Amino acid sequence: MLLFMLQERVDIAELFARFYYVTALVMALGLYKFALYYPVQRQVTRAERTSVWGLFISGIALCLIPGSGVIQSVSTTALHNTVELNQVQYLAYIVLFAGLVSVAFLRLGRSYRTIRSTRSKKYAHQVLAMIYTLGIVSVAGTYFDIILPLAGNYSDIWMGPPFTLIFTVYLLYVLTQQGIFDVRAVLARSVGYIAMIGVTLLLYAAMIFGIGGVLFGEDQPSAPQQLFYLGSALLLLLSVAPLRQWFDNLTYRFFYHRDYSFNEVLQQFSTVTANEIDLSRVVTKSLAVLVDALGPSYVSLYVLSAQGKTYHFVRNIKSRHTPKRYKQQLETVQDILADLPRATRVGDIAKFETRQIAEESGAEVIVQLMVKGEQVGVVFFGERNNGLPYSEQDMQLLATTADELALSVQNGLRFNEIKEFNKRLRKEVSSATSELRHSNQQLHRIDEVKDEFLSIASHQLRTPLTSVKGYISMVLDGDAGKVNTQQRHLLNEAFNSSQRMVSLIEDFLNMSRLQTGRFVIDRHESDVVKMITDEVGVLQSTAEAHSLRLVLCAEGDLPASMAVDEGKLRQVVMNFIDNAIYYSNPNSVINVRLYEEAGNLKFEVSDTGIGVPKEAQSQLFGKFYRASNARNRRPDGTGVGLYLAKKVVAEHKGDIIFHSKEGKGSTFGFSLPIEKLLAKDQTK
Repeated sequence: MLLFMLQERVDIAELFARFYYVTALVMALGLYKFALYYPVQRQVTRAERTSVWGLFISGIALCLIPGSGVIQSVSTTALHNTVELNQVQYLAYIVLFAGLVSVAFLRLGRSYRTIRSTRSKKYAHQVLAMIYTLGIVSVAGTYFDIILPLAGNYSDIWMGPPFTLIFTVYLLYVLTQQGIFDVRAVLARSVGYIAMIGVTLLLYAAMIFGIGGVLFGEDQPSAPQQLFYLGSALLLLLSVAPLRQWFDNLTYRFFYHRDYSFNEVLQQFSTVTANEIDLSRVVTKSLAVLVDALGPSYVSLYVLSAQGKTYHFVRNIKSRHTPKRYKQQLETVQDILADLPRATRVGDIAKFETRQIAEESGAEVIVQLMVKGEQVGVVFFGERNNGLPYSEQDMQLLATTADELALSVQNGLRFNEIKEFNKRLRKEVSSATSELRHSNQQLHRIDEVKDEFLSIASHQLRTPLTSVKGYISMVLDGDAGKVNTQQRHLLNEAFNSSQRMVSLIEDFLNMSRLQTGRFVIDRHESDVVKMITDEVGVLQSTAEAHSLRLVLCAEGDLPASMAVDEGKLRQVVMNFIDNAIYYSNPNSVINVRLYEEAGNLKFEVSDTGIGVPKEAQSQLFGKFYRASNARNRRPDGTGVGLYLAKKVVAEHKGDIIFHSKEGKGSTFGFSLPIEKLLAKDQTK
């Protein structure tokens, strides 16, 4: 348009005017092509395609027919150039132009209605804004550049292009906001392409003008010469990209493409899947085998775990970072995967809407990885680098390897889950161990404080209790006057209670000594039989008070003396008999048996009391442990006596005797080796 307005030569001005009207038709056709793909791609019928190209070619013919067509003549003046139009043919041109634009807007309107019912409101508003902008540009351009010239006004035709520029800027903004393409990549490719064209023009300019000089001599360039230069330049510009693509395909055929052996590829693939279990390694090596055989421009694989996590692997993408569109492929086709075969060429999809969505992913082939009906992954293959389509052998290879790859991917996922579980387990065990170690340290400190408290409290309590016991004994002996029967009974109870308290304190002291390592068995020659007989006699009154009979039975040839710690052993005897008294039923008999068997002195206390539950027997001799029925019968017990009894017997190289049945009674006792204890005494 600018060249037409500034040209002084009539013939050249007429040439630019014709191309001015051709450009308008090209823009109308471009608008129609744009409407085929934005905002959704739609199928074009053969009739529509034929009609559109018929309109376009007819309009071009009206513009370029020399000596006729829409332009009759051109006049150049100092103010501005004008064109005398053929009114009939120009009206036909307007009809053809309006027809192309109308078909484009009809398609945009249909696409908008689809978007409004299927996509978000925000996206629908963007599409509507795009249509409004296109409408403003089309109306303004048509008015200033087509309608006004019909009225003979060529002075205002410059006002049309600014509207087109505004639309171009807005179009770039909308497409960028919607992420339809990567602006940085477009700018980089555009700059590179423009630089390549510039260098090409510089290299060929001398040749073009040299040939022109040879052909036309030194004369002023005429209109045919101008047309030759323009055509040559356009031819060079248009041939650069196709030539480059042609040479790329040609070199790939010679240097890269080769036929592959179906069986060899399967063997390589099976070797990889059999020897690798790590997910990343098995996927990377498997894709490498397929890339080497098929030569796709890229491979994009999505792995779907049962926990909802998605892993993405790519091969042959010539970029440092994976482009955004490759990261959105799975999201694009997620809803149509159920309608697709396991391995399918996108171009073979029969249903138009499904194929349209699949084409948006930018893939030539889509392969689904399935294991027993469960989808574990999706693989997208780009077009082949050699320009050839995927053959039936290629599809058979992908379908055959898909099952094997799916199993390997599933195993890799499970292997990764096991590794993650082991990491998490080690971390949790380490944390729990640290907490347990800290808790043990605290328990040790608490235990030490408790032992110290028991030791101090026991020592402090033993002295006044000994005094109380002594004074009660003096009163019973009549040192404070005559004691009647009732008083003697009460004093005996008090004396026995103080005796039990002294024994209990002694138990606590012994346990404290065990914890601090000061528990020592001090053996001396003692008459064990006499000690046991005396202890039974002392406890006769306690048994009678509970309506029980305490019977001692000494059998066989018993030793006269043994090297034992008489005090601690007496405590054990008293503890066993005392427990039998408290846990027996009234009006029953407690049998105390003392006998020799197989070189051992055995002491047993048997009752017919409450017994010990079976589930409590394994823990009965633990520190502070008491069976549930014992706690109910005697709440004031401590669970210390049996623990100390076992320790004392073990220090004498003996064994505890115990057997019981709940509700039937129990037998407690010990077995001491006579010879070893006698030898100990003889050594001393």
